Amino acid sequence: MKFNLLIKNVLSLIPVGYKYEIFYQFARFLGIGGFLVDGRQGLFLGAVSDRAIMRSYLLHKEWSSEIIQPIRKLLENGGTFVDVGANIGLVSLAVSKNASVNVISIEPDDENFKFLKANIAMHGVDNITAINAAAWHEDAELSFERNSYNSGDHHLGAAGEFKVKAFPLDQLALSSGPIAVKIDTQGAEPAVLQGATALLSRVDLLIIEFWPWGMSRMGLDAAVAIDILSGFSGKAQVIDHGNFSDWMTIDQMRLKLEEFVLHPAEVRSIDICLAKIT
Repeated sequence: MKFNLLIKNVLSLIPVGYKYEIFYQFARFLGIGGFLVDGRQGLFLGAVSDRAIMRSYLLHKEWSSEIIQPIRKLLENGGTFVDVGANIGLVSLAVSKNASVNVISIEPDDENFKFLKANIAMHGVDNITAINAAAWHEDAELSFERNSYNSGDHHLGAAGEFKVKAFPLDQLALSSGPIAVKIDTQGAEPAVLQGATALLSRVDLLIIEFWPWGMSRMGLDAAVAIDILSGFSGKAQVIDHGNFSDWMTIDQMRLKLEEFVLHPAEVRSIDICLAKIT
């Protein structure tokens, strides 16, 4: 008991970031595949190998609150949320706490999808439909690459050793009422948007990652995404690492995005929030 108390006291003096590194190394050595993290969005199960999303949730106790808040506000009286690139469900499950919201969680990676399903069961919600597929501009079977340390950067790519099914978002059958969509597909956004033109005409709120380097990595043209987003009828905001710009016109947004494309960088991405004017 004294030894256990000594170990506990020693560990209490170690910063949480170092504790994570100790845990990570031991877990990999012992062959542990997943672990639970508790935060303000509840308990979540994720991969030990994920040193991005799970590590961030462990250290900061929250994930994507700047995205979750406007979605929750729009859908406070019910509606539909489509989470494209749902990963393990941190955003989907936060929105699903409102039982009047129908959530559709789309995740192509098999391992992420298993954790997503486990988290849905653990949270005890029954208003999430989980789809193990990628969003694309047509029905297809596509090559898929996994990032060995960041489960949020698994992505479609010609060099991928895995295969995933893909489909256009316009195939989704959605009920009436407000619709919010989040798209975070690590560069596939131009093709995703091409397969979602009918859906976009009904969307009240769209939050989409804009990462020109990721699009180029996938062989896609950011100009295609800009053209489709510029057809949205409403107003726009840029979300840059949790900081919101002032609302701007769609034309102003287009100029911002075109300027952003001129300086692509692997670590530089922003989120675009598009909302109908009410």
